[in-house]
Amino acid sequence: MGDPLEGMTFATIEAGSFEMGSAESDADRGVDEQLHEVSLSQNFALGATEVTVAQFQAYRGYDPVVENTGCLDCPVQNVSWSEAAAFANSMSVLHQLDTCFTCEGEGVDVECQPAMEPADCNGYRLPTEAEWEYAARGGEQTAYPGSDNPADVGWFYDNSDHHTEPVAGLAPNAFGLYDMAGNVREFVMDWHADLSTESVTDPHVARSEGTFPVERGGSFDCIAQHLRVATRFFHMNAEAEHPNNGTGEFKGTVRDAHVGFRVARTLR
Repeated sequence: MGDPLEGMTFATIEAGSFEMGSAESDADRGVDEQLHEVSLSQNFALGATEVTVAQFQAYRGYDPVVENTGCLDCPVQNVSWSEAAAFANSMSVLHQLDTCFTCEGEGVDVECQPAMEPADCNGYRLPTEAEWEYAARGGEQTAYPGSDNPADVGWFYDNSDHHTEPVAGLAPNAFGLYDMAGNVREFVMDWHADLSTESVTDPHVARSEGTFPVERGGSFDCIAQHLRVATRFFHMNAEAEHPNNGTGEFKGTVRDAHVGFRVARTLR
């Protein structure tokens, strides 16, 4: 097959520091948005768009279950955290890079675990939660990624007609990233835990340390408040295995029509 990476563009995000979370004066602040300083020590690349249906099919060899059937340029939906990780591994294998996850099973039944710390892998992976928020802010102080008006940058409840739209249809943020607000929420590497209240460098909450996969950015069915750059989601599903069910961990196989992902890579 041809190179399915063709047409997939990346923004180079330079290392730096920022205030992650939100101030207590923010009326829409979530209880888990503790404001603190984060330093990122390495440059990284981040997909300029969310991974599309066509790109997912090209790398994984099967059609995901999608709501917006027929839109190959729309972000992929209804994939699990593990399917997102397996997609990143498929990219790494094709381009002869480290695989950042260990995976067992095939297709929708795949189950993945991180193989190493994100910064130690030279292959494709999900961005850490801190990388995602740093990139979404784009060095600006806007309420949403790239604007104080959510309709400028995101497909959400007010303008989406309750379905996804082709990626890159609205304005990008200052780093050239599209749909960091709306369209689909995005899985990151981290699993949910309270944010630090102290300054940290290269934070990452591993599966063994968190509860549920973190999602960022809001979706086509979210209200504007949920598109804020600091808003954090974590996916719970009554049918999914829960950390307290005796297994000790939540499986990364839950999927939702509102959730997709984009890929990242550490740059050295």
